[in-house]
Amino acid sequence: MAHDPVLIRLKGGAADYNLDLGFIPKLVKVTVMSTDNPDTYRWFGEMMEDSAEAAAGSWEYGIKNTAGGAETYMATAATGISAYDGSKVPQVLVESPVPGKGLVKADVKDWAKSTSATGRSTTKVGTIVRPTTHNGYVYECTTTGTTNDTEGEPTWPTVPGDSVTETDGVVWTCREENVVANKGKGITLGGTLLESDKIVYVEAYREIRCEDIGDIG
Repeated sequence: MAHDPVLIRLKGGAADYNLDLGFIPKLVKVTVMSTDNPDTYRWFGEMMEDSAEAAAGSWEYGIKNTAGGAETYMATAATGISAYDGSKVPQVLVESPVPGKGLVKADVKDWAKSTSATGRSTTKVGTIVRPTTHNGYVYECTTTGTTNDTEGEPTWPTVPGDSVTETDGVVWTCREENVVANKGKGITLGGTLLESDKIVYVEAYREIRCEDIGDIG
């Protein structure tokens, strides 16, 4: 019998979302509200991700029930639900672009060639990268642009506040590398699931009774 349920209400957006629950649930039910009939999702936790059948059939990201009653296996993280372990996601502390906000946490990845880059605005810290050869600093995208997919890695400055501009306009500004550990755990809701501006209800269960009886034939 399921117990310790958590009910969370959020508003859909256009990107994958890490929902920090403090635990990785055994069962998740998601309802995406609509003016017509809602779509619902079920995900059986790491049991689904770890099963051999899921790996073979590409359905480890849950089951979707559409308004018409048809059920479909979710084959990608972007369309379904997956486990989120924040302790495995490196983050750094950087100065918030909002005056008076002090330091904020930001995800950081090693620099890679890309066809786009996300800049910073008055409300959102920009993309943070580290050089492929770590040098003790990170670099924040402070001017958006398109990263040249044929251009090599820039020559990174090593004085905080100094910047380097890529050929197609992306400006990376040097920051101190203050790495922090994000201990959060929970689930990642795929961006396709989180339809823009739709109200989404998430039911998460810490434990459920699960018995693998095996072949009873």
